[in-house]
Amino acid sequence: PAAAAREAVQALERRRFVEAARRLFEENVSQGVLTQARDRILLGRLQAQAGQFDAAEATFEQFLAKDRTGATLVAVAEAWMDVGKADRAVALLRPLEAGRDEDVLLALGRALRESGQPDEEFETYRRWAVASGREGAVWMRVGNTLSEIPDAARARQAFAEAARSGATPVDKAMAHAACAQSILVADRSALASAERELVSALDLAGKDMLVIATVEEVARLAPKGTHSLE
Repeated sequence: PAAAAREAVQALERRRFVEAARRLFEENVSQGVLTQARDRILLGRLQAQAGQFDAAEATFEQFLAKDRTGATLVAVAEAWMDVGKADRAVALLRPLEAGRDEDVLLALGRALRESGQPDEEFETYRRWAVASGREGAVWMRVGNTLSEIPDAARARQAFAEAARSGATPVDKAMAHAACAQSILVADRSALASAERELVSALDLAGKDMLVIATVEEVARLAPKGTHSLE
C-alpha cells in the first residue's frame, strides 16, 4: 500500500497537480500509510512547490533530525534543486565540503551550477581532487557525472583535467578517449579535435587492450569515411 500511495502522489506531482498531491499525501499519512522517514522528503518537496518554503524547511529538518548523514543531506539538497532552490542546496551542503564525501561533493557541484556559479563548481571539484590525492580518478568521476546530464562541454573540461593528472599512462589514455567522446557528442563534425584526443590515447597506451577497444568504440561515433582511424 505504501509504494502504491507514494507512486500516486508522485504521479500527481509530475503532472503539476501539487495541491492534489499534497492532500493525497496527508490523507495517506492520516491513515498510517506513508510513515517512512523518506516520505518527509516528498512532503517537503510538495510544500516547496506550493511556495511554502518555511514549512518545507521545517519538514526537511524533521527528517534530518532523525538521520543526518551524507546520503540524507544529499536527498534534501536534491529536493531543493528539484523545486528550483539550488541556493538552499548550496547552503546545506557547503559546510560538508571538507568531509570529502564524493556524493556530497557532486551534489554540491550541481547545486553551484544550478545556482549560477559554474566557476565555483569547478573550483570545488579542483579542491576535492587535490585533497583526495587521486586527481585523475576524481576528474573522471566528475566527467562521467556531467556526461550523464548530459553536459558534454563541461564533461570535456573534466576529462581534460583527468588526462593531465591521471596516475598511469592507461588512466590518462582513457581520459583522452573520454574527452574525444565528449567532443563528438557535442559536435559530430569536430573530427580534428576528437582525433587528436584519440591519437593521444594511443600514443600513451596503444598496446593496452582496453584503451584500444575504447578508442575503436569512440571512433565509431564519427561519420564513416571521415577520419584516419578506421
